[in-house]
Amino acid sequence: MMKKVFKIMTILITILFGLLLLTSSAQNTEENELVEEIHSLSEKITEMEKRIDMMEAQLPDYSNLNVLNVNPGNMSLESRVSRLEQLYRQLTMPRIEFVK
Repeated sequence: MMKKVFKIMTILITILFGLLLLTSSAQNTEENELVEEIHSLSEKITEMEKRIDMMEAQLPDYSNLNVLNVNPGNMSLESRVSRLEQLYRQLTMPRIEFVK
């Protein structure tokens, strides 16, 4: 009788330990996927920042305009993108000339 109880307890403990390992493995897999996704997004952000830097380097010097008289190194990515969009609109805006 004790042998059967011992065998059943051993089997149950083994099953529970196996389930614990499977659960832990699933969590590690999810964590690894999240870490990979974060790393991928970080690389994309770095690439975007490099492209913005290159675009800013190609722009003419507009430091004489008050709106643009800022140091890009101290600006957030959103501010820099907004600044580039503003410059683009200024450069592509049709010029209206009044003829007398």
